[in-house]
Amino acid sequence: MRGPKGARTRTGDKLFTVDLDDRTLLARSESDTAAQWLAEDAPKKPAGPEGPGPGGGPERPIQAQRITVTQRTAIPGHAEARPLLELRIVASTPADAQNLMQFAAPLGADSLSLRVSISGDLKGGGSVSFLAQGLKPTHPIKPIGIAQTVFTSMEQGASFEAVLTLSFGPPGRTGMQEALQRLVSEVPEHLVLEAEFDKPSGAGS
Repeated sequence: MRGPKGARTRTGDKLFTVDLDDRTLLARSESDTAAQWLAEDAPKKPAGPEGPGPGGGPERPIQAQRITVTQRTAIPGHAEARPLLELRIVASTPADAQNLMQFAAPLGADSLSLRVSISGDLKGGGSVSFLAQGLKPTHPIKPIGIAQTVFTSMEQGASFEAVLTLSFGPPGRTGMQEALQRLVSEVPEHLVLEAEFDKPSGAGS
């Protein structure tokens, strides 16, 4: 959910992990508190000529805002009018994580960032939670290699996730439609693709 009280809307963002610190609040999913947190406000009425709402002035059009696209087949189409800010490729197994770089290389991103997390019970007893984030894929500690070694020692049902984030700078990257179309066709269906686009080129701030 995003936005101030009275204008809360649901977004396409996904939460991969939660940092348990003094800024994080938890509640049972069936509780009244959780219901309030997840409540979505009704959309505002179309603007009139004198101000927001009935009889009001123009509101900022939805198409002029940043968007996050999670439907892979829709990603290339948005690149026709919007600059690409970030692209995320998500793998749920160590084997798939090893191949993330081969999909990222042709796109020529300004920077790459890797996040790897695993959690579950160990064979023979005990449990492990491992998180490495904000690392370059070529970091000397080889986070994917470490995660793979630990994951092979875990009981069935343990979770694994690797997220490779490609960043294209604050202005974003235009002219990416063809490259993204190739990416969508080459990346296996069981890998998740998410793209964040800026407002359309020429749209006002």
